[in-house]
Amino acid sequence: MIISKIIQLLVGKTDKKVTIRTMPAVKLIDNNKGMTFSTIYEKKNQNIEKQKKFKELYHQMTDIVKTRQLFLDPNLKQSDIVKYLGTNRNYLHTTLKLYTNDNFKAFINKHRITYAKKNIINRIRCGEDVILSDIFSECGFSTNESFYRIFKKITNQTPGEFMKQTYKDIHLTKLKEQY
Repeated sequence: MIISKIIQLLVGKTDKKVTIRTMPAVKLIDNNKGMTFSTIYEKKNQNIEKQKKFKELYHQMTDIVKTRQLFLDPNLKQSDIVKYLGTNRNYLHTTLKLYTNDNFKAFINKHRITYAKKNIINRIRCGEDVILSDIFSECGFSTNESFYRIFKKITNQTPGEFMKQTYKDIHLTKLKEQY
């Protein structure tokens, strides 16, 4: 009732003066949930706190996975990371979805492929032989087939194609530097 009078006053459809009394907990109610302003404010603050926790968890997780290179363990499980971080599966899952839009396996596999690519590039730069069957186990993959399949899925190239392209790129760069 008060709201309709305020609207009428603001719109100019009435000349009546409206007295608005402030009450300790003005209940402007959402028809579906029965929430007051104070509960809406509390929920907003809770969401902000949750977002901070998810962000902190994401940074802890990426830091631990990268610095300790946990992704190199072919037997790494989500439960291992959960225990390591002192969190639960649902928080970890939600964090990954929020920040990477990936599940746990995809998150770990991306780190493994990044590591594999760096490994291939470094070996080519150093003039070492690149043996792809050695690379997959060094990067945390348990089988050669999964390494090839996931490499192709993430990079749109097979490991062999990536290696050939990298070899060409590095040697062309060296030739350009010489002339």
